[in-house]
Amino acid sequence: MSIYYDFHQQSGALGDKEKVFARVAHLHTISTKDLFEQIEKASSLTRGDLKAALDAISEAISNELRLGHRVHLDGLGYFSLAMQAEVVQLENGHYKAKHPSIKNINFNPEKSFLQRFDNVNFTAKKTMPNSPRSLSKEEAQSVLNTLFSEKPVFTATQFAETARISLQMAYPILRKLEEGGTIRNVGSPRRKVYIRP
Repeated sequence: MSIYYDFHQQSGALGDKEKVFARVAHLHTISTKDLFEQIEKASSLTRGDLKAALDAISEAISNELRLGHRVHLDGLGYFSLAMQAEVVQLENGHYKAKHPSIKNINFNPEKSFLQRFDNVNFTAKKTMPNSPRSLSKEEAQSVLNTLFSEKPVFTATQFAETARISLQMAYPILRKLEEGGTIRNVGSPRRKVYIRP
C-alpha cells in the first residue's frame, strides 16, 4: 500500500518567491467513528467505551494546556500551545505582549511513533483513485486548517488544489464558507483572497 503524494506550488500571494514542494495527497478524511469501528473490531472495547475515554482524555489535555503545561501521551508524543501577540518595546527597554492569544496547538510525535512509518512506500500521483467529488463540512475545515498553517491567506485555486477538487467545485464551497463567516474575502470580487474572519 502506497502513500500518494503530489507537488504544490505556492502562489507567492504575499510577495514570497514561488517554490514547489512535495506533500502527502490525502485520499479521504478518516472520522472518529471510523477509528472507533476499527478498534471495536480488534478489541473488547465498545464504541461507547472509546467515546467516553476520548472525551475524558480531551478534557484532561485541554485543562493541562490551559495551565501552560506540556502534555505527553506515551507512544504518541507531546502537545503544547503556540501563542501569538504583538510585541512592543516600552520606554524602559522592557517588552510587552499586546493582545496575546492561542495561535495553534502543537503536536510533536515521539521517535517510536515516527518509526512506525519507516518502511512506507510513496507513489507520485497526479490524479488519485477514488478522490471524493464533494467535501463535507469537516473535510472543508480540514482543508482550511492546512492552508492557514502555511500562510494567513489563500486563493480559490489553492483551496481547490489542497482539496483535490476542481476549481469550479471550489467556488460554491468557498461561497458558503464566506456566507457562514468561516472565511473573509480581502481581495476584489473577481480576484478573491481569503483570510480568517
